[in-house]
Amino acid sequence: MTNRTARALSIHKRKKESRHPGSCRPRRLTGVVVLSGKAAMLPVLNRSPQTSQIRLHDVEIQAGLRDAKCELRRPLRLLHDVGEIEDLRDVDGDGQLWQFRRQFSTDTTDYRLTREALVSRCPYGVPGSFLTVSEAWCWDEETQSVIYRADHLTTTQRADLHRRGMTWKTNTPPPQPNRLVYQIVDCWIDHLQPMTPLQLRNEGWLDNRIKNPKPLELLHIRQAFANHWDRSTLQESSQWRHNPLVWVLSLQRVSR
Repeated sequence: MTNRTARALSIHKRKKESRHPGSCRPRRLTGVVVLSGKAAMLPVLNRSPQTSQIRLHDVEIQAGLRDAKCELRRPLRLLHDVGEIEDLRDVDGDGQLWQFRRQFSTDTTDYRLTREALVSRCPYGVPGSFLTVSEAWCWDEETQSVIYRADHLTTTQRADLHRRGMTWKTNTPPPQPNRLVYQIVDCWIDHLQPMTPLQLRNEGWLDNRIKNPKPLELLHIRQAFANHWDRSTLQESSQWRHNPLVWVLSLQRVSR
């Protein structure tokens, strides 16, 4: 290796190590209206409805097939025109005006958003968008049909499939249309806890056929939801025990 090549590699390494630790560098924001001092108002984004995929727990899929799931919670993040955010708070106390700062940036401006401007930056889709549910499945050679994991939750059924050498596929779609497709009706921001019985029903974790669940039963269901949430969430700040702010999507099942 020549001295020139070694110097070039050293400079590249120093530049790489000096970058911000965020997932991406914050972009320059456009259309910002300066209010006063270091406060600035962000505009509403003009976004068209889109179609994207989501993954659900088997319990949620079962509820969806019974048309008993109408809400979805996901960790809070905004589109990349903002980058990573910190200190998001409800300014007026009724969810109509929000304020935050940008992480990993020398920009110390306090940015404000109306509810409409905040919803327009939801990465999971705006109202009118479609969400297709990706399921774990395998192909049964005996019956020449698709078997879904959500339909085989008993130990005996799963042991039989394992004995037959069948494995679940999660990264490839089955050879037939998705069984569950949702349309986003509305979205808003709320704290994750405490997950009331109504919210657990809307998420599909509390069976709507159970009219009056006992306190101990509710405790176990809420803990099961919390465990699933923590396994599905990578960021420490979004863990259940921190009671983070999350996106809440109101869903309507679409027939195919």
